[in-house]
Amino acid sequence: MIWTIIVVVSLSWSIVRIKKETLEVARVQAHISYVKDIVYRRWNAKHGGIYVPVTEETMPNAYLTGIPERDVTTPSGRRLTLVNPAYMTRQVYGLMEEEYGVHGHITSLNPIRPENAPDPWETDALLAFDQGQTEISSVAKIKGIEYFRLMHPFITEKPCLKCHSKQGYHEGDVRGGISVSVPMQPLVAIENRNILTFAMVHGLFWMAGLVGIGFSVQRIRESEKERLHTQEILDQEKDKAQKYLDIAAVIFVVVDAGQNVTMINKKGCESLGYDETEVVGKNWFDNFVPAWERNEVKAVFVQVISGNIDPLEYFESSILTKTGDERLIAWHNTCLTDETGKITGTLSSGEDITERKQAEEGLKRMTGELARSNAELQQFANVASHDLQEPLRVIAGFVQLLSKRYKGKLDPDADDFISYTVDGVQRMQSMIKDLLEYSQVGKKDLKFKLTDCSTIVRQAIFNLKTAIEKNGAIVTCDDLPAVVADEMKLMRLFQNLMANAIKFRGKAAPRVHVSCEKKKGEWVFSIRDNGIGINPKYGEKIFDIFQRLHTRDEYPGTGIGLAICKRIIEQHGGKIWVESETGKGSTFYFTIPENEEDISGYLQNL
Repeated sequence: MIWTIIVVVSLSWSIVRIKKETLEVARVQAHISYVKDIVYRRWNAKHGGIYVPVTEETMPNAYLTGIPERDVTTPSGRRLTLVNPAYMTRQVYGLMEEEYGVHGHITSLNPIRPENAPDPWETDALLAFDQGQTEISSVAKIKGIEYFRLMHPFITEKPCLKCHSKQGYHEGDVRGGISVSVPMQPLVAIENRNILTFAMVHGLFWMAGLVGIGFSVQRIRESEKERLHTQEILDQEKDKAQKYLDIAAVIFVVVDAGQNVTMINKKGCESLGYDETEVVGKNWFDNFVPAWERNEVKAVFVQVISGNIDPLEYFESSILTKTGDERLIAWHNTCLTDETGKITGTLSSGEDITERKQAEEGLKRMTGELARSNAELQQFANVASHDLQEPLRVIAGFVQLLSKRYKGKLDPDADDFISYTVDGVQRMQSMIKDLLEYSQVGKKDLKFKLTDCSTIVRQAIFNLKTAIEKNGAIVTCDDLPAVVADEMKLMRLFQNLMANAIKFRGKAAPRVHVSCEKKKGEWVFSIRDNGIGINPKYGEKIFDIFQRLHTRDEYPGTGIGLAICKRIIEQHGGKIWVESETGKGSTFYFTIPENEEDISGYLQNL
């Protein structure tokens, strides 16, 4: 009797254990599917979606029609369509259902797609999430077939708002849940075989019990072998999860409630400089966080594990590598819980931003140094121009007095020398004046506002009235747009370019035409003339300061006008160039961004 009770108890215990292991295998499979979905969704969301070829299985998503670049065509003519995280999830779960019978989808009490509406089990789970539950699982039937069903709440993240903000969701809201259903039939079949095996073993064990303990021990060993086989299956599933994480280009690390590392992916090991075996099982904070911030980060972790505070969705902290170097990491975190909802650890994904932060700090230093250098250069130009102008005025005064008193009284060479000296002083004064003007075309003088270019051109034409009438020039202008610009500097730009078009004329009366067209988010202006033209090899040189292609006897000037034009355009975030051939006239082009934000962004980088 006692022997029979022992055998019955042993068999009952084995059956209960087998059933628990079956449920655990189902739960692990469902959880791995869920973790995989989260990893790929975040990867997809991080890149703003991915483009894939359009096929019968992957047609353009009707729910993304509001996105301007939903569909694109490659230069080779291949059609691509944007796949967002939700669309990718449906595709992946479709393949999993077809090949492995695993169901899964994102559902919500307020779905965008009717197909994502929850069934009764999912509805109860979603309502439980509203009450604070973080995981729901059970065995339930779908169309008469038993499945192990697992569901986690789906928290609204910033990339989700691109499609779901119109539903009233905000970052951090529970938008719904991710439901995974693993078919129980294959697992139950294994379970039944195991139960049958155990029943037969126990039966034989019961019948042979009186024969000898040795035979009974052998059967117990077989039972242990089956248990190890089940454990092997669990280990294989864990290895699959590890492989999913290893292909990610970011760090993934799982830290349990005891602050020890239970899992880390390949990228994490590479960042730390350790092998996986050197990391797993070690205290994360004591071994891999720099001492200067270790206590602070550890204190926050303890509060998260105890449930006193929510995990920080994003924060930056350093890791300590094997070589003793520190690397700054941008972390995203989530809590891991068991079936009772108790927090068992954290899953963190991190990206190394050390070089990016160093580049930002270097840019700040360079910007400060450039600002100081510009200020010193401006001060130098002002002082130098004043100090140079004063002795030139003295020289000019005495030379002019010498010319007035002694012109014609000395020999012809002396008269020529006096004339050359006066001309040189005047040219030097003109060059200093233009140089000072060039240095003062600075950012601090800019006053941006919406400016009507047609009005600006008419004013510039009025300012050039004398030159236009003297040369018999004809200046025409198309309707020009209003742009965000500094009005006075824009007028100076048009006036310089039109004045050059009139000055560098050919034998025919000058004809100048101003036009504009919009291309790729910017306005492209053009000033076309029928003048003497420019050799293409000097197309860039003419925009350098004091660069002339002709003698002063042929065409007066200091060669600084186009340099000022270039600086004005650069201050507006545009570019300037010329297209010309000798004897065939010239067309000067310049661009101004269409959006005020583009100009502001450029100015901030000056």
